[in-house]
Amino acid sequence: MLRPVILVGDIGGTNTRLELLLLADPPQVLSVQHYRNDDYPDLTTIGQAFLAQAPVRPDLACLAVAGPVQDNTLNLTNRGWYIAGSALAEQWEIPQVHLINDLEAVGYGLRYLGPKDWVVLQEGRKVEGAPIGVVAAGTGLGECFLTWDGQKYRVWPSEGGHTDFAPRNDRELGLWRYLQAQFGRVSAERVVSGPGLWNIYRYLAQVYPEQAKPDILAAQDPAMITANLQDPLCSHAVDIFVANYGSEAGNLALKLLARGGIYLAGGIAPRLVERFQQGGFMRAFLDKGRMGPLLLTIPVFLITSPRVGLLGAVEAARLFLAGRQD
Repeated sequence: MLRPVILVGDIGGTNTRLELLLLADPPQVLSVQHYRNDDYPDLTTIGQAFLAQAPVRPDLACLAVAGPVQDNTLNLTNRGWYIAGSALAEQWEIPQVHLINDLEAVGYGLRYLGPKDWVVLQEGRKVEGAPIGVVAAGTGLGECFLTWDGQKYRVWPSEGGHTDFAPRNDRELGLWRYLQAQFGRVSAERVVSGPGLWNIYRYLAQVYPEQAKPDILAAQDPAMITANLQDPLCSHAVDIFVANYGSEAGNLALKLLARGGIYLAGGIAPRLVERFQQGGFMRAFLDKGRMGPLLLTIPVFLITSPRVGLLGAVEAARLFLAGRQD
């Protein structure tokens, strides 16, 4: 029996990564390409460019996309692209194109990770079969959770990154007021994400105008902040970002009683591993009053593997081919 060929993708607000694989054991990668979304009008065009140079046509595509998927369609959060699996199947000439939430894909990908793929921020005491939470800051703030059904973990998407931002001190209250004047309602994503890091820097530039760098303000690029940690204002912004990341991760841990662990994913944390290890993240994670001792028992891992979402899309593709994916 011929093994199927699958197309998997990790579609974020900023970048798209596509891989073509032969679904062997382990899967054999046939082609890989990265694309900047700003360079293309839509996902259809990106896929057509990828398939034009592919050695074979895929039998099925499974795309991990940043946003809530309903009826195999979505509006890509932080990009504005409307994506429909049925339309892509026709345009790309692929029998099936399935969309799953990008954090749902990370959840599926966890099973393929090992100690080499993460940094331990807190050992805790892992409870087998207990709920697991995932928090991922990138262009947006994504979250998902996993529950044990008696035989395996099931993955559930979430839009928890769009819950309310709750300031914890006077500095964060000032940040909230600054953002509320611009956006009205302030979600956690307005602070814990790439654009959120930029929001923090802009706010601090108003508080400490003598420390603000004109080139960083002009660039409006959060990557310049993480690349200039020796700069006092950039360092301050990252500290606030990391602390609020920890606070949000602690919130999810409490809501789930995530004794199976909390995993940090997304593109920002792996670039700031040393900052996450310095203690600000865990202090905020544990700063939950009477629940602090409970949170001390929860393992916390920072995922460093860049392929976890794609690995999860491969697993979801297997389930779609087997007819076992909702």
